[in-house]
Parts: sequence; structure tokens; C-alpha cells
Amino acid sequence: MRLKNYLKDKILSIIIYFLATILIISILLAFKMSIYLVLIISTILLVTGISILLLEYFRKRNFYQNLITNLE
Repeated sequence: MRLKNYLKDKILSIIIYFLATILIISILLAFKMSIYLVLIISTILLVTGISILLLEYFRKRNFYQNLITNLE
């Protein structure tokens, strides 16, 4: 499994995640929260989202590599 194919499979999840992030940032800005707080929360959300995608990718990649190895 290649990362490019994995991201194509997860495109809907990625879009929903980013829309939710934009909504959260908009709400924070609407309540006039500090721009630093908005930046910190945005960074945390971005790092968390990327980490989750990468962890799932590597777990599935290892599974499929082991499966292909066992089938050969």
C-alpha cells in the first residue's frame, strides 16, 4: 500500500476533519479569543490529524506487507 493510495482512500475523512477544524477556528475567532490561542489550537489539531493518518497508514502498510509475504 502506497501513501498516495491511502490518502486517496481517506480523502473524505480528511475533508471532514479540515472542515471541522475550520469551524472550530471560526467559533474561537467569533468569541474573540486570543490569536495565539487560535494558533496553538490549530497547530494541535493539525499535528493530531497528521499523526492519526500516519499511524493508521503504517499499521495497515505493515499488515498488507506481511500478508503479501505470507501469500508468496
